[in-house]
Amino acid sequence: MSVLVYENNRFMYVDDKGDNILLDCNRYLDNLSRLPFHANDDSMTIPRMILELSKDSDEYMLMDVLVCAHHIKSSEPRKVLQLGCGDGVMSYHIGSVLGRMHRESLLYCVSEGFNIRDDEWLKYVNSIEIKPQIAYSKVDMSNTHLMSDEFDVVVINGNEDFIHPELIINEAVRVLKNSGILICYISKFPLLEDAFKILINDYEEYWEKEKESRVLLCKKNCHSKGHMV
Repeated sequence: MSVLVYENNRFMYVDDKGDNILLDCNRYLDNLSRLPFHANDDSMTIPRMILELSKDSDEYMLMDVLVCAHHIKSSEPRKVLQLGCGDGVMSYHIGSVLGRMHRESLLYCVSEGFNIRDDEWLKYVNSIEIKPQIAYSKVDMSNTHLMSDEFDVVVINGNEDFIHPELIINEAVRVLKNSGILICYISKFPLLEDAFKILINDYEEYWEKEKESRVLLCKKNCHSKGHMV
């Protein structure tokens, strides 16, 4: 069994190795974000936000938990880069988390070329109730011209079919801050997963069997295998 479970105010990843607590919402003093773990009234909390997001689509619930777990360590705004915009559902989830936790956070979405899904992406992003700052550009995702060490979180959207995924991963690592995390969402295209595991020295792997998707996560200082050419 491999599944994400919410129990006793904790989000846990459960597999055959045991329970891995990803986000412990009982450790109130660890929470430095503007959105609390717990409230006595009906105000929004981190657990409530994650669970409400999952009602419409639980495909990205694991990613929501991982982004929150990283975000709560600071009350400052965060910068998140999403490589591959897809239909906008992933952007909606990331944007909702960032906006709730700090409106001055930035979600920067990068895509290549023009396609019919641009309208879908805009529809989802515009439906975010509390938006962070949002930027969107069309550029070569393997050469974004963004500054190095710029983003707190970089998310690679594995719903996209990257022709050269190794170049996308190298670019993601380049723009990631030393204290940042790289999240690689694996769905339909195994070539991205293969490239990630070849390039990245140390990573955490989460696999939700029912969703047939994987999330690979590493910290900036984990990559040490060099670049593929």
